[in-house]
Amino acid sequence: MAHAAVGAARRAHALEREPDGPGDRLFGRPHPPLVAGGRPPAPSCAHLQAVQRPPLRGQAAGRDRGARKKREPGVVRLSFDEKPQMQARARTQAGLPVVPGHTATRTHDYVRGGTLALLAALDLDTGNVYYACAQRHRHQELLAFLRQLARRFPTQQVHLILDNYSPHKHRKVRDWLEVNPRFHFHFTPTGSSWLNPVEHWFSALQRQVLARGSFVDAAALRATLGRYVRGRNRHALPPRWKKSADAILARIAHARRTYEMVH
Repeated sequence: MAHAAVGAARRAHALEREPDGPGDRLFGRPHPPLVAGGRPPAPSCAHLQAVQRPPLRGQAAGRDRGARKKREPGVVRLSFDEKPQMQARARTQAGLPVVPGHTATRTHDYVRGGTLALLAALDLDTGNVYYACAQRHRHQELLAFLRQLARRFPTQQVHLILDNYSPHKHRKVRDWLEVNPRFHFHFTPTGSSWLNPVEHWFSALQRQVLARGSFVDAAALRATLGRYVRGRNRHALPPRWKKSADAILARIAHARRTYEMVH
């Protein structure tokens, strides 16, 4: 009983205390007086600053395209990589959608329907993606994709940025490059595949399609990938670096100096 009396006294003291200011706790703060109609007065907006409304997507895209450097005539710049082992997994039951108070659900068990490898080249000047699906990602599939690009760009000089995956340096690939001197390979530094812009496109694909998708077989997965690529290409924008090359190189040099000091 004594504890209950002490608690009641503390609560009464808190309610009687005047607020210290706008940042005071809600408890103990007096209620605002009511106006006609039983509603509290509208809060003052004098402390708010004017906020500039963001431009519409089409307006921002138009200005951004105009600000970028136009493609050099006769030159195509592509960012290429493979995304292997994409599993076609069908959930055993349909998941429940998001409703107020509940998150979306899905079963933990699934039925495997095969795998696919995706070969994709991101056009750095337009943002379009050229792709091909295959069962594996060996040098044979790479050569088939290069021939596909050669048919798409019959006269242009094609520059591809790619990582140091061994099929990219296969002897037959090097022989093909000698026969097709229009194609030029530019390899990212070892351990720096994140520099390849197509990796960000793969990240969006994983989040938006693969992470929560349900595909009965590889054919369904292939069809979904095709719809996704076509939809992205309709609203494509070229990738844009937010850091200059000098800033990136300075950060790498700093990391190397730090590593040498520690080791």
